[in-house]
Amino acid sequence: MPRRPPGTTRISELGYARVKVKLQTHRVGGITTHDTALAERIEEIAMWMPGEDSPLDGFPKNWVK
Repeated sequence: MPRRPPGTTRISELGYARVKVKLQTHRVGGITTHDTALAERIEEIAMWMPGEDSPLDGFPKNWVK
């Protein structure tokens, strides 16, 4: 199992079509490459839409500006 970087990932709100994730780094003294990689992966998952030939409809990302 890969070593988890020091920090906290917490889901603070969970509702219909909404999840609020808070990231906090401890003992490092700032934002690390692990922090930015995790944030990028969360954004990638949140922005996912099914392909045109998929039977899934997806969820419109009306909150994206």
